[in-house]
Amino acid sequence: MASSSGSFPVHGTVSVKDGKATLTLGPSQAADVKVTMTRPSSASLLERFEGGVLNVHASRLPLTKTSLTNMMGAIQRQLLLQPGASGVWNQECLDRLEALLSKPHGKAKVLAIED
Repeated sequence: MASSSGSFPVHGTVSVKDGKATLTLGPSQAADVKVTMTRPSSASLLERFEGGVLNVHASRLPLTKTSLTNMMGAIQRQLLLQPGASGVWNQECLDRLEALLSKPHGKAKVLAIED
């Protein structure tokens, strides 16, 4: 049974080869396990962007720490999670942030009128 300390039931296998045992464990009910991670800092995200790892649409430039922090908080609230740096952050949050950054900001502007 899961306890309040963050424990959860596991299943595992043991394989023995050349006198060495290897134990492989995993959650017994993966659907019941929520994996959380530390929310990335806006500085680390800016480094990923500057290193070419994070795709950001041109309309979202210049990318600032404040804009990233606001986006992360908004995503946490959309998912009904505790917002903020000490709030809940998971892979779905990261996926949503990356998707948001890669899309144009606002509505597309009409630059010219066709004849």
